[in-house]
Amino acid sequence: LKSADSIDMGTAAKTYVEYEDRVSRERPKFLAIAMLPCHMLWPWIANQLIDFVGEWNPYYNGWFKDNKTEPNHKGHLEKFVDSHFDRHNHEEWKKALTIFREGMNCELNFFEQACAGCKES
Repeated sequence: LKSADSIDMGTAAKTYVEYEDRVSRERPKFLAIAMLPCHMLWPWIANQLIDFVGEWNPYYNGWFKDNKTEPNHKGHLEKFVDSHFDRHNHEEWKKALTIFREGMNCELNFFEQACAGCKES
């Protein structure tokens, strides 16, 4: 690996990075909203699957346990958003939901591309 230029992120990851970059330039206050889907998805996946992954699995301690959270847990980014966005400001909340949904679509596309070669067993 000679430089970052030799890394091929793939279309979905590149689109996601460009999306967050665009939000950071055009609506910096909303960057935290754009980042929320990724921030919230890993703990959700860990919580959903950890009971089906044995402790013998090499990913159990290194990923599942590290990402598992307690019920109703809010991470630092969620707390930041809660303290800096007004749910009663209809226009701001509408923009935030639109940005969050677009981030969720980026997550979906990322997982779909990552699993494109996976076979269902």
